[in-house]
Amino acid sequence: MSHRTEQNGFTLIEVLIVVGIVAVIATFGSMSLAASRERAQTRSTGDSVVQLVREAQSRSMTAQNGRAWGLRCQLNTIILFSYTSTQPELTPETTVLPQGYSCSIEHGPVQFEKLTGASLSATSIVLEVQGHDLSKVDIAISGQITSVNL
Repeated sequence: MSHRTEQNGFTLIEVLIVVGIVAVIATFGSMSLAASRERAQTRSTGDSVVQLVREAQSRSMTAQNGRAWGLRCQLNTIILFSYTSTQPELTPETTVLPQGYSCSIEHGPVQFEKLTGASLSATSIVLEVQGHDLSKVDIAISGQITSVNL
């Protein structure tokens, strides 16, 4: 009489292969999630900078406090300031960028004309993360503001 034994379950090799495949999929998923999160942070920070530029332009157009308004960057801080040709600057308002972000302005501070909202010069605000350009906000002399992700 011969007995046949049936095997139930999986072999160790089959289990290890499945675990390896799941590990590879999880690794790629987490890398994709991290990149997605970074893109969302960059987009959000760029949108915040555009909002600050528009705020300075709006304050100039309404001549808030009888002054024109502008922006300047210092490392990771954007400074909203008011100015006139004869009076000193009022206490500026500052906005700190998220950790690791910095900003620079290509041609001096961004300044808007009182009442028209036109920029005194065409310029760009560049956002960087650890030395890599990520986003740019262009300000035309006409006052048009556009955002570009690099």
